Amino acid sequence: FILEDCIEAVVSTQSTGMESWPRTLKEDTSLFLHRILFAEWPVFNEASTGCRRALSSRVERHGFTPGDYIVHVEDCVDCVYFVVRGHVKILRDGDVIGILTKGDTFGEKWWPSASSGKSNADIQAMTYAEIEVLDHTNLREILVKFPDYWQMWHKNLK
Repeated sequence: FILEDCIEAVVSTQSTGMESWPRTLKEDTSLFLHRILFAEWPVFNEASTGCRRALSSRVERHGFTPGDYIVHVEDCVDCVYFVVRGHVKILRDGDVIGILTKGDTFGEKWWPSASSGKSNADIQAMTYAEIEVLDHTNLREILVKFPDYWQMWHKNLK
């Protein structure tokens, strides 16, 4: 696990230099970086290989420390968030109304056909947390290129 974390750290800090890499190398590297997301969420692991490769370059990983706010109440939300590691809490008027852990997903609007919405709660990291983020613009591009993927997306994220 330590070796994998080191590789991820090196690759993620060098990701800005990936633009000059061949497309397939970028996709392979992105697949490795997002392997937990693609392995554990049915909406991704049921997608075709080509679809996963295309998605991998559009998903972003973000790290949060305890106390960091991921989303504030009234923020415009145009992404789907996937908790890969750690714990986050949902706060409304300062009260904890829920806790999300590895495997949970949040985001105000799930459907790429809908306009983005506003958050009705704060989302705050309780522990060190890794969140994978897929914005709706990138999701729409994938659904245009892979129309059969819409069926899986709709079925698994109802």
